[in-house]
Amino acid sequence: MGVFERARGVIFGIPYRYTKEMKKEFFKLVEKRLSEYDFPILANVNFGHTDPIITIPYGSIGEIDSGENSWLKFMKGNWRVKFF
Repeated sequence: MGVFERARGVIFGIPYRYTKEMKKEFFKLVEKRLSEYDFPILANVNFGHTDPIITIPYGSIGEIDSGENSWLKFMKGNWRVKFF
């Protein structure tokens, strides 16, 4: 069993130093490769090697609320980030 068979959601940061066209191609590839899986995908998030940046500590356990509320909640460290 691979990692995506066990995943319940995936978060992708903003691709660093990509042009608009490169970002478009990247997210098109993500959509194509992950289309067979039934989990939420949160993309273009300000974390990783980007500016501005949100630091998500290693070992964080989080929850993506893919309903009306656009919250990403991390249970370890007791902090929440709202994405618009």
